[in-house]
Amino acid sequence: MQRKLTSYENVMANFLPAFRFRAAGIMAKEYRINQQLSANLLGVTQASINKYLNGRVSDKVKRIGLHIDADSVRAFIEDAESGKTRDAKREICRMCQSYRSFDCSLIIK
Repeated sequence: MQRKLTSYENVMANFLPAFRFRAAGIMAKEYRINQQLSANLLGVTQASINKYLNGRVSDKVKRIGLHIDADSVRAFIEDAESGKTRDAKREICRMCQSYRSFDCSLIIK
């Protein structure tokens, strides 16, 4: 029998990869942010950004990523780029909370 994921594990395994996939695309296409800066803003490696941009992610990530609100991602990008780290983290929390399947105890207030 497979163990049920904790809320935190669910966020880490499902929401964050989907968010990063969506954000990497918007950063590259709309903001013309290079892969290294995108990686720094999203807390991943440049190789991960390259995979996201080339679609080398699981279908599960792609499916979830399509439902992540682009305007919220843009708000995150603008906050992160301007050094408003806490606001950027709040935006991620807000997006994550909008999914009923994610119940995170790490909410940034």
